[in-house]
Amino acid sequence: MNDYACDWPIWWAEGLQAQPEDLDLSGDLEEKVRAWARHFHEHFDHLSHWDCDQAKQTHARLAREIEAELTTQIGRDLEVRADLWELRD
Repeated sequence: MNDYACDWPIWWAEGLQAQPEDLDLSGDLEEKVRAWARHFHEHFDHLSHWDCDQAKQTHARLAREIEAELTTQIGRDLEVRADLWELRD
């Protein structure tokens, strides 16, 4: 779940932010997650929402890719569930 001013948008079910070192992710996936958060911050505003439809679609595509990779890397131990509030209309 992305959040304002958060560069690591992965959370525990209890609402606390997970830390990268808690998850033992590959370096590539960790960078992809950080890039996804940067994309959110660059293209989403809490009042006007997405600056263009292409940015919203890119964000959704990246979210699906990240969710699949997270499931592959940690899904055997933890449930992976995306909360994509920023894509709801």
